[in-house]
This record gives sequence, structure tokens and C-alpha cells, in this order.
Amino acid sequence: SKFSGVTSMFVSVTDYNVLDTTNSYPRSELTVTLYKDNGSSVDSFKVDYGSTGFKTFTGLSKTQKYYVKFSVPTNSQTYEIKGIIKKILTNYSLNYGMHIYFFYYFL
Repeated sequence: SKFSGVTSMFVSVTDYNVLDTTNSYPRSELTVTLYKDNGSSVDSFKVDYGSTGFKTFTGLSKTQKYYVKFSVPTNSQTYEIKGIIKKILTNYSLNYGMHIYFFYYFL
């Protein structure tokens, strides 16, 4: 699935494990990469086997389409990856309330 209209994206891996534990292949780290629609890489992060990780990708163009790729080296294992991809549509802004007090002094 491709995402567009965003200035930031949050990607997290909350669980990363091997489904078939009967083989003895070494456990590999997971690479999570954000790509532009044209195939060029924006940025990435790595998650060690059995661990968690996250990254907020910022400075994205609202007019560009992006996709996230989860990859491990080829080793004949089937992995289970759980996580979140969250589009951040706008930056948060705080609105401070202003209290104005009028004091009238009557003689």
C-alpha cells in the first residue's frame, strides 16, 4: 500500500519472530526502509531478531507517494512481523488560550 499526503510517518515493529523454529538457520535482523514511489530510498532502520524498534520519518513531501518495505536476508525462514504504520497528516500545534482582564476604576 502506498501512502501520500503526509509530512511524517511513524513505523514501529512491536514483534519480530521466526514462525518455523525447527530449522537451525541463524536469526537475521530486519531492515525497515521507507521508499519514494520512484524506488529511491528515503531512510531506514534495523531491528534485531526478537527485538522491537521504531522510527518517525520526517520531512516528507505531501505530493510524493511512499511505501514501507520490510526485508531480511534470504535464509528459507518464515518471519512474523507485527507493528504499526501511522500516517502523520499534520504537525501538532498548541493553541494557548488568552485571558484578557479589564479593570475599571470608577471615581
